[in-house]
Amino acid sequence: MPDLENVTPAGGNAAPGAAVVTDDQPVIENASTEGATPETKDGPPPTNAERKAAKEAKEAAEAAAKAKEGEPEEEAEEETPKGESEDKELDTAVWGDAGDDVANSVLQTLQNSGVSTDDAKALLWDAVEAGDPSKVDRDALVEKVGKAKATLIMAGIENVTSKNNERIGQVTKIAHEAAGSSDNWSKATKWANAKMEESELNELRDMLDKGGRQATFAANEIVARYNDDPKNTALSAGTAQVKPDGKATAAVKGITRREYGEQLDRLHRKGGGEAEFNALRAQRAAGKKQGI
Repeated sequence: MPDLENVTPAGGNAAPGAAVVTDDQPVIENASTEGATPETKDGPPPTNAERKAAKEAKEAAEAAAKAKEGEPEEEAEEETPKGESEDKELDTAVWGDAGDDVANSVLQTLQNSGVSTDDAKALLWDAVEAGDPSKVDRDALVEKVGKAKATLIMAGIENVTSKNNERIGQVTKIAHEAAGSSDNWSKATKWANAKMEESELNELRDMLDKGGRQATFAANEIVARYNDDPKNTALSAGTAQVKPDGKATAAVKGITRREYGEQLDRLHRKGGGEAEFNALRAQRAAGKKQGI
């Protein structure tokens, strides 16, 4: 019988008092290795499949983080349409049409800066009406639209008022020459505001605003109408202009207001001469005297 006390276990000599694992003891394959160091970690090293899975997980996490960092840029892109509002066309139904590209550009800048029409009027109207850009409260304008836009708006206001002042000077000269003097023109316009029909007066005002030949015709017409009133003392500069080519108005065939308007329109379209306008005006004056 073999000596069981001196049998050497398979796998080599065991240290005295060492525990011997037998087939009867359970093996824990999935025991936790948390906190273990590479030197003390139990279990086999990771397989290639495990390494690949870990790498894929890491790459997915990095991609997710990168995508998250890119979100602010996407939000910035969404804000781009706000910038497009700065180029929004002028809403003429709200702001009107100034009839001048520079003036409309000023209105467009105010509109797209979020300024109301009431605020715009409070900021700029007095200056434009007076033809004096210095009347604009620049500090208030900067507060409303910012320094850069305020600079553009002021440049536009200076351009518009300069052109308006030049045009007003030309029209004033035409009117004074038609009436003979500044005092005479004041008399004629005061009478016209009180006696002439509003629709006809507005038509003449529009012609005066346009300057040039139309302003000359309108000024002469107002003076002629003043002179036609027997209660008025004729203005020297306007008397002769009522007569066409030196002929007396009594020899002129009178025309109705409608005929006068139609012929006046035709003369403007073809660019009629001063003598033709004077003749037409004399016909209308004769028509009024005839009661037509």
